[in-house]
Amino acid sequence: MLVSALSESLDRIDASYARKVLLDGFARNRTGWEVLVPTTSLTDLSDKLAASWLTSRGVRIDRSMAVEKLHPSGDCLTHLTTRSGEVIPVEEVIVAVPPYRLESLLESLLESSGLDLAGWPPLASMETAPIASVHLWFDRPLTDMPNAVLVDRLSQWMFNRSTGESQPGEPWYCQVVISASRELDATDQEVTVARVAAELRQTWPAAKEAQLLRGRLVVERRAVFSVTPGIDAIRPVQQSPISNLQLAGDWTQTGWPATMESAVRSGYLAAENVLQRLGRPAPLLQPDLPSVWLSRMAFPE
Repeated sequence: MLVSALSESLDRIDASYARKVLLDGFARNRTGWEVLVPTTSLTDLSDKLAASWLTSRGVRIDRSMAVEKLHPSGDCLTHLTTRSGEVIPVEEVIVAVPPYRLESLLESLLESSGLDLAGWPPLASMETAPIASVHLWFDRPLTDMPNAVLVDRLSQWMFNRSTGESQPGEPWYCQVVISASRELDATDQEVTVARVAAELRQTWPAAKEAQLLRGRLVVERRAVFSVTPGIDAIRPVQQSPISNLQLAGDWTQTGWPATMESAVRSGYLAAENVLQRLGRPAPLLQPDLPSVWLSRMAFPE
């Protein structure tokens, strides 16, 4: 459970984050264990629904524009240049990139602006962890379960991608997710696919005759930041040393591990900083679930 929640092997996990997962998920509130699963894809949610809502309110979204450089003057940014050479004036900037991309950007800013980085967290020492996905297509369904946790296996989570009505002869498709998958780096792809397929057949014996039509292994080498011991001393706050530059990302100071919830919280905190700077302070961060009295007594902060 902790390996899946924190995307890291147990020997590398900061105990405070293990404690947080266990308490927030099972002890603080009776609904803390619940997970909301979208009934539509993230592409539909972000690229269509959210984008449509934003553009209807005057927001310009450009997915093809790569920012080449941020240009400071004194302790604030004045403009940015894109890879195509376009110059765009800026008033407030929120940067949401991984830490290994941010550090080089900050270094170039500091060289040109002369800002003092004393006390800035050493982002280069923030480690990352890989997450693997094994995609499998069988000639028949293995299960009608939408998802499942696999215990004492290489496989960790199974997601049934064929839960809708399938056409006759259509392959049954599932995805198996493996967090902290460093051991797969040197493993042959065919070996991993075959091992995962065998584990699925063992889990659902009624489907042991199912034939694997094809499989594919995808490993995201730097999927998440690692919650190693002492990680909080490295995670920066959203307000950067440059006054009008905010940082967003699950790896910033949110009090949460490498999760989508942490990323959302960082965005709220960055936006709160911008509103504060504009003289229009407003709380955006959603409150945590309240702790029940028994939990407060048994597990004081």
